[in-house]
Amino acid sequence: GSGGLGFVDRHVELAGLERADEIFPQSRSITQAMRQIEEHCERAWDAASLAAATGVTMPTLRRGFRSCLGTSIGTYTQEARLKWAHARLASGHDSRPMAAIAHSVGYRSASAFSRAYQTRFGEPPSQTRLRAIFANNGSEIVKQT
Repeated sequence: GSGGLGFVDRHVELAGLERADEIFPQSRSITQAMRQIEEHCERAWDAASLAAATGVTMPTLRRGFRSCLGTSIGTYTQEARLKWAHARLASGHDSRPMAAIAHSVGYRSASAFSRAYQTRFGEPPSQTRLRAIFANNGSEIVKQT
């Protein structure tokens, strides 16, 4: 069988290629942009800076995000930043003040970050951090009924 590979991965494997962007070259700029956003989420990415980094025009990049990912560049960037922050907080190893974490992912205020984080993950960032700290210390949070 296919060993559980997805459609693109299976066709990449069959073609003897290493990466999906070799079989779908039009997605190369989108793949590069996604990588830039995820690896440098502290940067203030916009369509112009991403287009320059990936070697395509802004309209091409915007259309690519819509057609390949079904979202805008801004929405994708915010999601990547929130996921990065969530991973840091869920590790329990980032003890910086919440304002510093918010700033590191492009938010001007801790309150704006907290609102976006809670909307995305269903809890405030401080709760994610607290649970991770308890888990790392071998303790459990006991909910009162």
